[in-house]
Amino acid sequence: MRTWKKKLENLSLARKMILLYVLIFGIISVIVGAALQVTLNIYDSQIYEKSLQELNFFTTRVDDELTELEGLSYDLALDYTVQSQLSDILEHRSTSGYSFQTSKIRNLLTKEALDSELLAEMIYTDKKQIRYRVGNQYVELPTEIFACMLERSDKAKGAYVYQEPTDEFPYLVSARDIRKHLDYSMDYLGSLVFIADVGNMIEKHRESLESSSSTSLYVLSGENLIYQSPDADADYAVVRELIEAEPSATTNHRLAQGQQLQVSQKHYEIIRLAGEKYFICQLTSKKTGWTFINMFPYSDIYSMNSRVRNGLFLGFGCLFLCTVLVTRQMAWRIVAPLKKLTDSIQIVEEGRFQQAKAYLSKEKREDEAGVLTQEFCNMLDTITNLIHENYEKQLLLKDTQYRALQAQINPHFLYNTMNSINWMIRSGRNQEASEMLIRLSDLLRAAFRKNPESTVGEELELVRNYVAIQQVRYQRRAEFTVEACDSAGDFLLPHMILQPLVENSIQYGVENSLNVCHIAVKVTEEDDGVLLEVLDDGPGMTAEELEAVRTLTMKPKGNGIGLTNITERLKQFFDGQARITVDSGTGTGTVVRIWIPRRQRMSEEKEQDHV
Repeated sequence: MRTWKKKLENLSLARKMILLYVLIFGIISVIVGAALQVTLNIYDSQIYEKSLQELNFFTTRVDDELTELEGLSYDLALDYTVQSQLSDILEHRSTSGYSFQTSKIRNLLTKEALDSELLAEMIYTDKKQIRYRVGNQYVELPTEIFACMLERSDKAKGAYVYQEPTDEFPYLVSARDIRKHLDYSMDYLGSLVFIADVGNMIEKHRESLESSSSTSLYVLSGENLIYQSPDADADYAVVRELIEAEPSATTNHRLAQGQQLQVSQKHYEIIRLAGEKYFICQLTSKKTGWTFINMFPYSDIYSMNSRVRNGLFLGFGCLFLCTVLVTRQMAWRIVAPLKKLTDSIQIVEEGRFQQAKAYLSKEKREDEAGVLTQEFCNMLDTITNLIHENYEKQLLLKDTQYRALQAQINPHFLYNTMNSINWMIRSGRNQEASEMLIRLSDLLRAAFRKNPESTVGEELELVRNYVAIQQVRYQRRAEFTVEACDSAGDFLLPHMILQPLVENSIQYGVENSLNVCHIAVKVTEEDDGVLLEVLDDGPGMTAEELEAVRTLTMKPKGNGIGLTNITERLKQFFDGQARITVDSGTGTGTVVRIWIPRRQRMSEEKEQDHV
């Protein structure tokens, strides 16, 4: 968790803005999508309910037709005219009025049969001699069915009985005995057998169903198929098998949240047939017990819904992508000045102030980023001016300090040398005094030159002149040696570095020693620099004195130049790359070592580069 939080904190401002937008838009999209899905589910449920209501209306109309047929049989059985005419027929079978009464009842039944759209044929019989048929069409009623219906109607004692259509005889056959009610004797007057074309009646009412052209309608009673629409997509046996096997997890899940309704004896579900989904409404009539199944392609009612849903989600997706791109561009435009300002700050960290200022946009902006950029440019100008002023001051200070250091050397050396010449003249050693003056003039010429730098060879020559003067002065009290390799003579170092060290060896070694003091100057070239050494075998220093010298806290005697002076000059000349060390001990003498990096004159460096 902390890792993700850290990564989030380290994201750029532009990415944070885009991420914030994506999060907000994503939450809104989820809420809108959920609301849309709920709305569409409600819409789907209403469509399903409407389909079921439509099938219920259709079933009601079919039931009404069958009720009318039953009512027709009842009305005919109780009709006064029918009752009286049939009574007369039975009483006057052998008279001349028999034929007249028979024709009258036949005409009456014919009129009733022709007026009923459901009836295909009506049969009247007295179960003995009389049997005549009337209706819209002639249907050959099987003898066994006819006999069965007469038997059932006889047992029913005037009640209505019927036999559902079968595969062998696809007509509804119903019957009712006519009992005499005129005198309440309930004598048998005859039987009416009705043959109804249920398929034709269902087909007629089927046109009232919406999308009837793509609808497959099935009507069955138990296992018996009563009706199947001619253009049904599949045989009912296949559909029934699917219906019985389809209550699977997939179907139940698909019809969740109120989409699967099961009230009393009606419900709907979705099955898959030949790779295509079908919507099935199923309803059982309470009157007849028949089951009506209406099946049509799922896409007929859901295609528009699917297109709306997919279109909305696609629109949301396109809107999301477009808005992300626009937000990304806007975020980068807002953050771009800050990004350039950050890059400019990184350039400043490298010390390139002018490049950092030039990198910033020249466009004038009045927003917060523009004000911040302008203030940063002003700060760069101020820092640049301060750096130039400080740099000039440092150069002036450095030059002043160097000249002050150089001024400290010259009076001290001149004073000691003049004392030596004075001593020699008083002693009558004029020739030696003359030689000493010549060497002094060489020393003064070298000491007072304006160039603050010198080569190792020039420094060694200066030391030799100085040692020659001091040799005259100290005679046998001191012995001097100078050892140097020829290859190290061209390397640069600050002017007047070795001479003060030799002078210190004389002052602290020869002056304080009762024996002959040996002083040596050595110059050795190394791989990465030049090593300068000044050694003496004088009395040396105690540990406390050595620590004071190393920490540069010991003050030089008189007006001499101490190691602090030499260390400071080496630091300025070599930018802190030179090293100076001092080793000494009581009775073991003193060694001062100076290591300097290789450095030659610019003219010589250019010539070497050219070569």
